[in-house]
Amino acid sequence: MANAGFEEKNVCVEYHALCAPEAWFRIPWSDVYVKSTGDIQSHSGLYYQNLVVENINKPVTYRSFIYTKILCPLLKDSLYSMSLWVNCLNNNFEHFDVWMPEMEPTLSKKTLKEITAEVIFSDSDIIKKEAGNWLLVKKQFRASGSERYLMLGNMSGEALQRSAQSNRDGDVIYQVDDIALKPIRPFAPCDEFEATRQQLYDMNYRHTVRKYIDDIPLRKMLIRKQPMPVDTLPQATTASGFIDTAVKTRQNPIVNDTLVLPDVLFRYNSSTINPSFASLLDSAMVKIRSTAYKQIMIVGHTDNAGSDAYNLQLSLNRAESVKQYLTRKKEFSADVIVTAGKGESAPVEDNATASGREKNRRVEIVIIR
Repeated sequence: MANAGFEEKNVCVEYHALCAPEAWFRIPWSDVYVKSTGDIQSHSGLYYQNLVVENINKPVTYRSFIYTKILCPLLKDSLYSMSLWVNCLNNNFEHFDVWMPEMEPTLSKKTLKEITAEVIFSDSDIIKKEAGNWLLVKKQFRASGSERYLMLGNMSGEALQRSAQSNRDGDVIYQVDDIALKPIRPFAPCDEFEATRQQLYDMNYRHTVRKYIDDIPLRKMLIRKQPMPVDTLPQATTASGFIDTAVKTRQNPIVNDTLVLPDVLFRYNSSTINPSFASLLDSAMVKIRSTAYKQIMIVGHTDNAGSDAYNLQLSLNRAESVKQYLTRKKEFSADVIVTAGKGESAPVEDNATASGREKNRRVEIVIIR
């Protein structure tokens, strides 16, 4: 899922201001404000989302939702795990739903009573509690194969019975953070994984009717296959600072696979892997294992924010983090993995825009045949 921790903000076309999180869309458009709960901390990072799950004065009739597009269609009959962190403020956790329709929710004409949520969380699904009243709820479900979008909120046709209002407007508010949707058995990402993510980031309308995600054309694939002579590969800087020349020993052109890992894999401005997105690496390992390879090159890249030296070190540190993840699982030998830090020197998009900078922050895994 894209921007599952809500850390990246969208600058909307209509007001040229920070609106909803990147890749997510609100129903209704406006944000939900909490005025009476003091200083609320997110579960991780800087941001979370407020959702009205009920209104004491207008039960069932006023609620808010947020939705996104799933990066890969779910595989029919496969088991998936859905989890999220929720803060109920001054209430006990009562009910929360995840709906996964085939079409964009704003195109659906279903009423709440006609919606069948794929995942219905109750207090029995709480598996962990943390400071600040944050609760982790988690549940498995079997996919039908038609799931394409994902909407969060209270889709029940019945009013909540045991909750008190969270603000003066009578809203019962749940705060959500760190959403995760993972297959129980990891498999390689679909071809449209990265293209769908970019499609979501390219959609910048947040306050205009009849503007839909699929109006934005898909632009790229996650896996790029292209002829690449080995002697044209970038020099690989090891963690100790030496230039590794082992990748320059063969002369015949070969076809390599390049897996592109987005920067959401890491904590903000850090080389620490975000556990919510570790499934991206698990999926990459499935792809690597299915390929006959002689060497694996992991290359980190950044945007142009920050100094050259800082970006170069950050990109190398991120490549090293990916290497450590692969070798820690004892599925890949460190002897066949070379890491490189390229900093901001190899952008794939223009750094002048936020979406361009976001695409430039990446780690590439080159599977050398």
